[in-house]
Amino acid sequence: MPKFRRSPQVVTRLAPQDMERFRELALTKAMSYSSLLRDAALYYLDHYNQQRVNEFEGIYAQQLRQLIYELQEKHAKDTNRICALLAKNGIDGNATKEFLARIDESGELMRECTSIAIKRLKAALASEEQKVASSMSSNITNVS
Repeated sequence: MPKFRRSPQVVTRLAPQDMERFRELALTKAMSYSSLLRDAALYYLDHYNQQRVNEFEGIYAQQLRQLIYELQEKHAKDTNRICALLAKNGIDGNATKEFLARIDESGELMRECTSIAIKRLKAALASEEQKVASSMSSNITNVS
């Protein structure tokens, strides 16, 4: 039959006023000093670990907030850049249209140039759309 082993012991000292409070609590809860001290130590350990988890989560939350802020700033800058480029293209396109309209008073040259431009863009976009769709499809297939 195996021998019964006792748990390791922890010994501590308390100031007289703290010892008096400890005695009163033990009496109030009808607990032995050992039981009360064990409960108190376990309670502290559990809450200490939770406090550390909360601190780590706080650090990660702060880092996440900073990252989100930086991404929002970059997004705003990128949006402004894209809008500026669209405005420039709109101005250039209209200037070209006005120039061609003055060259060919009937507007036939302008219609022909517009038709050619539309066909070129459609062909280029269709080709690029196929490349993107194929790439996305292979990425999704490779993940599965």
